[in-house]
Amino acid sequence: MANLETIRIGLGALSANQCIPWLCRETGLFREEGLDAVITFEPPAVRTLAVVVDSEVDVGLFGGYPVVRAAVEGKDAEIVLNLNGFNHLSIVAQPGIESPRDLKGRRIGGFSLKGNADFTLDLLFAEWGLTGEPGDPERVPYWDGFQAACEGLLAGEVEAAILPLPFSRRAVKAGHNLIWDGRGMTYQGGVGFALKSFAAEKKERAGRFLRAYSMGVRRFKSDPDLARRVLRENLPSMGDEENLEATYAFWAEHIPDPPVPSLEGVQVILDGMSGDLPKARSVRPIDCVAKALWPQLKAD
Repeated sequence: MANLETIRIGLGALSANQCIPWLCRETGLFREEGLDAVITFEPPAVRTLAVVVDSEVDVGLFGGYPVVRAAVEGKDAEIVLNLNGFNHLSIVAQPGIESPRDLKGRRIGGFSLKGNADFTLDLLFAEWGLTGEPGDPERVPYWDGFQAACEGLLAGEVEAAILPLPFSRRAVKAGHNLIWDGRGMTYQGGVGFALKSFAAEKKERAGRFLRAYSMGVRRFKSDPDLARRVLRENLPSMGDEENLEATYAFWAEHIPDPPVPSLEGVQVILDGMSGDLPKARSVRPIDCVAKALWPQLKAD
């Protein structure tokens, strides 16, 4: 197809829930919509927000919390699609740590500060009574990603880590304990986001991107062999075939189709950040979403 229009996609993590753009590019779904996709990995994760705001990429895939926080703070960013409407992280700890209370005074590894993992720990520590006490768990960022956090846990650099699949499963297989599984925590976990002009001024191109992405989600779910190959080729940390199969099965079930942003999930984030960012109380979830792309979403 001649005259393809370039669309630049920045990934915040080498994670299975961010694999759909790779599948869309490999299978020609972007090209069918007249798009030439340039996909980059933007470590550390917090850089993903900056490269979108600075117009270095058109769409970033990132955690919902920092994107919603950016919108509340008045930055030019809004959610354009839903990667996962729940918490896909788990906390895994060294042998001998059996419960959340055992995390007091421990070192916990995570991807980055002020991202989804950090927000999750804020919520959990408050629930578990680990906030504001002497010996609170110390958060140790691993800027190179979840793989580095997992390796830090296995090497004994930290005593626990907050990890997604396949890393959480890898740690459990190595004899570590699963302390908490995030699937019961419903909120707007991962998102695709962009400048407001992406939907408002370039709605036709944004619509073509969303059509290709949505078709990619369906291919991921309906073609396991293709999906596993995409995961294996783009996530070198995937590990053995058992890990690959478990990761594919998890995301085949949980990646939303269609990828409609979750207003209820955004509200959970707004509520959770309102303690240190009071202006979040006056922001509606719909104000954080590209309304032009999802007219079915209502303010109330």
